[in-house]
Amino acid sequence: MANQKVKTVPLSKDRFREARKLRKMSLAAISEKPGVDRTEKTLRRWIRRGEIPPDLLDAIGKELNVDPKFISGELDRIAEKLEDNPANLSALKAQFHASDFPYVYKQKRELKPLQYVIDLLIDNDIAPEELERLTRTELIQLYLELEKATHTIILKYFKLHQSSLHNYSIPMPPEDEIIEG
Repeated sequence: MANQKVKTVPLSKDRFREARKLRKMSLAAISEKPGVDRTEKTLRRWIRRGEIPPDLLDAIGKELNVDPKFISGELDRIAEKLEDNPANLSALKAQFHASDFPYVYKQKRELKPLQYVIDLLIDNDIAPEELERLTRTELIQLYLELEKATHTIILKYFKLHQSSLHNYSIPMPPEDEIIEG
């Protein structure tokens, strides 16, 4: 059986090294983690190539508690698109640290905000169809009020990660997910 081409995504050697250093984890230790399921030799090969299978990138991000977008260098590439002055770009990239991009950011991007609201309605014995009666303005107001209320309760029990680069709002659903009233 011939080797099959594996889909890969970019990997930033420097950002990966920074994340490993932050968590004080060697490649050998990472390779032994159940979610990673690759040998140290295989990890070294992917690092040398500067690319990695997406599932492996995600597993490593989870083990290191660092957003895979940070490890892949995607945040650096976004910065490069936004800033064309080399001095400003270097200063901007220097502000990026693995500790500022925990894995929870990836999890947050995957949230389904409309489902979150529907689950809350169901939990409170309100039929999800009730959302159809709300105007877009009312739906936005509902999201903002839910965010404010839950944020207050969360702060009562947890210390939130403080980063000037991110906020902790419930992501608004895409236009096509919003039910017009």
